[in-house]
Amino acid sequence: PLSPPDGRGWPVVIFSHGLSGNADTYTELCRCLSSYGYVVMAMEHEDGSGSHATSRDGEVIQYKRPDSTPYSREKVTKFRAAMHQQRVDETER
Repeated sequence: PLSPPDGRGWPVVIFSHGLSGNADTYTELCRCLSSYGYVVMAMEHEDGSGSHATSRDGEVIQYKRPDSTPYSREKVTKFRAAMHQQRVDETER
């Protein structure tokens, strides 16, 4: 096994894709970070925020869109609240 060069441990990056993204989209960015010595953990969220995802049970998770009413910060905050809570729950597993 490799040992960190300074003996203190490896730096860790927890990567979370944005709305309509997914872990695959950012593979090159994560590889680049790891080439500098970071341990990169790229999460695939099961909350419907990604362009594609598959649950641990093999279920395909479809992208969830907000309704077609005009944009407002309040609308988006309310729409994404459940997604944010699910991400918190996922990281605590």
